[in-house]
Amino acid sequence: MNESKLRLDEKGRIQTCVLSGTEIPFRKDGYGGFCPYLILNGKKQEILMRRVTESAFEGAFYALAFWLEYEIGEELTVRFRVKNRGETAFKPGTLGLCSGIDCYMEKYPDWNDRFFPTLLRCEKSHFWGYNQMPNGTVLAYASEEPADSWSIAYNELENSEDLCGYLTGGHRIYTWNVHLLNRDPGPERHPRMEELAGGQEKTLTLHFRTAGNIEQVMPLTAHMAGAPGLRFACHTLEAGGVFYGRAWNVQKVWQKAPDGTITKLGIGPDGELAVENTREIGLYEIRAVSAGGKEAQALLYIRRPASWYLYQGREAVLENRPLHTHHVEAFNSLYTIILARKYLGDQEKDACLEQDFLRITGRLYDSEKQMAAENPWRIQDSAALSALFAYRYELTQDPEDLKKAGALADYLLSCQGEDGAYYSIRPDGEKNHYTSVTYIARYLMDTAAAEERAAQRDPGFGAGAARHQASAERAVEELVRNRDNIDTEGELTFEDGMISCSILQIAYMALQMEEGEKKREYVQAAEEMYKRHECLTQKVIPDCRMNGATLRFWEAQYNLHVFHNMMNSPCGWTCWKIYGVWYLYLLTGKREYLLDMMNALGACLQLIDKDSKKMRWGFVCDPYVETLRYVPRTDGKSGGMLKDDIIGEQYLDMVSPWHREEIFPRKKWGIDNLVHEVFKCLAEVGLLYAYVYEEEDGSLLAWNARACREGGRLQIFVTDRLVKAIHCRLQKETQVEVPEYKAAAMMQSGWLSLTEKAQGTVNI
Repeated sequence: MNESKLRLDEKGRIQTCVLSGTEIPFRKDGYGGFCPYLILNGKKQEILMRRVTESAFEGAFYALAFWLEYEIGEELTVRFRVKNRGETAFKPGTLGLCSGIDCYMEKYPDWNDRFFPTLLRCEKSHFWGYNQMPNGTVLAYASEEPADSWSIAYNELENSEDLCGYLTGGHRIYTWNVHLLNRDPGPERHPRMEELAGGQEKTLTLHFRTAGNIEQVMPLTAHMAGAPGLRFACHTLEAGGVFYGRAWNVQKVWQKAPDGTITKLGIGPDGELAVENTREIGLYEIRAVSAGGKEAQALLYIRRPASWYLYQGREAVLENRPLHTHHVEAFNSLYTIILARKYLGDQEKDACLEQDFLRITGRLYDSEKQMAAENPWRIQDSAALSALFAYRYELTQDPEDLKKAGALADYLLSCQGEDGAYYSIRPDGEKNHYTSVTYIARYLMDTAAAEERAAQRDPGFGAGAARHQASAERAVEELVRNRDNIDTEGELTFEDGMISCSILQIAYMALQMEEGEKKREYVQAAEEMYKRHECLTQKVIPDCRMNGATLRFWEAQYNLHVFHNMMNSPCGWTCWKIYGVWYLYLLTGKREYLLDMMNALGACLQLIDKDSKKMRWGFVCDPYVETLRYVPRTDGKSGGMLKDDIIGEQYLDMVSPWHREEIFPRKKWGIDNLVHEVFKCLAEVGLLYAYVYEEEDGSLLAWNARACREGGRLQIFVTDRLVKAIHCRLQKETQVEVPEYKAAAMMQSGWLSLTEKAQGTVNI
């Protein structure tokens, strides 16, 4: 029998919690919980609680009275009450409750048994979410009453001269907090409660249950909160697409289109939903109401054709010309230059951007040393630059491009250890495992592939191709051996990039293998790591802006000079996960991977605003962050200035369009251009290909295409002229036709090439 037990200290903080046989780790330090606190004039004031019964505690702060009660059985219930016994309204910065759940992922293998705060979400009438461990343990929670906001207790690093005294955010999380009251502004979806009136009392009843997997989170939290739950398979589609979903505890539901039109939706006997009439580009808001009047919201998105986004990426480079820095984050925009030239073509624009390419790479590449010109210990820069020259060679057929790519790849071989891993060796001798700091082995595979193709014309490139491919194979073999027992850049933690870049490199290598035991081993390794990475991915959130995106929280300070940690979901590095999940779909045909790829790429594409065409850096999902931020000057002078700001559930703009002079004391330029990874990823997985997947019930899931049945045939209509092949996965062998391109085949699973495709215009 799976027993539950709870041990509390005299202050009401959990010392031991076992819930239905699963141990829930709680912190024992200053971040222990549950603990009420206030933020007053920017300072935190913890409320000292004292025991009144075995499971009940009380405390006071001037006219405020606090109560905390616990119950445990199949679920853990935490009831938090506060009453203003005075006559004057109380309006703090925050009135919160620290959960104390241990989220501190410090080292392997300890992080396997620590939670990540994967989802926290406020609705008008309730609060819900879940934490997940890399080992798969899921803790779902919900409140019957509304909470005004939430926050995450990020760790901080000590100031240093190297970080200009400003960059303090670390790479770890202590725990998370829920706010009963919070100062405005806040997201419109939140209840927006700022004060406690004289004589007023508020209660927050939190229920916690373990779930077998994340598929159980939505129905479980809806039940615990007595509130609606909404879950959709796809969150981003093309115009005319149908969003299929499921509702729990819903009496009525309706959709609001981008033009403001409201349509009531029907609900099937098992809660089935279908959102149709989606011809307009933009956000579709879905609102649901329970019989008790509680509300929930979901957001869905109809996007433009895929080629439109690459076009806008090139326009962004033309408007925001590249600046020199050795960081791949900055010169990632050069990939957009090459890819737009390859797939879109514009003689005048290409000639203009060619000068930028030569100017930047001329400074990045040291032709005498045949390596990256600056900070060679950042080997991810050399790897990305190697593949960049290889990409350019495919366009120019200039052997000098490929020679540079090969020289940079050879430098990386000199950084390879006996175990096969690539290591960064700093000037002070510090040595770190760097294979999955970006995807260094995959970059080498790109260079090797270009050399192998070139060797058909010039055999001199053959030796380099074999050397670089063999090196990459050794590196990936080490990743398979050690899984998440590796390092990452910066402070060590169970980190999105470290895991997603391992997945993508292992899965990509598996794609190149012949069928056999070794290939199965690699696929199994990639799938296992994908499941472990699930705790760092927004797979349940009913919001198209974030669904499928990964969770990172330290990038904004480096990229944008926003000096507080905050969840960036998505940002350009979300794409690392997209590559990997796409390879896994091609390897296994599993629906889960296709959906995850579609949703994550759809979230990333929304970084281009549909109306202004402005490219944003990323999306922040924290609802309220007070921070110091570098912003444009307001006196008409160039450069920027530091300003106090409040950020919450919003897109953040890039700074490189205006931050182009050395005014702020930091010599890193344009590293917010990591967003250009979106276009590199789009070109690989979603620009040239359409996908059609037949569900068990016969309904059709499509990307870059519309599909319908005509008699016993399946007809597919691609939605972008750049599509050159369609990947189908059907329930049985079917006659598949693409009438516009006179392409047809009898097939069940695999690729259908549009060999007779006519030259068409790009959908811009």
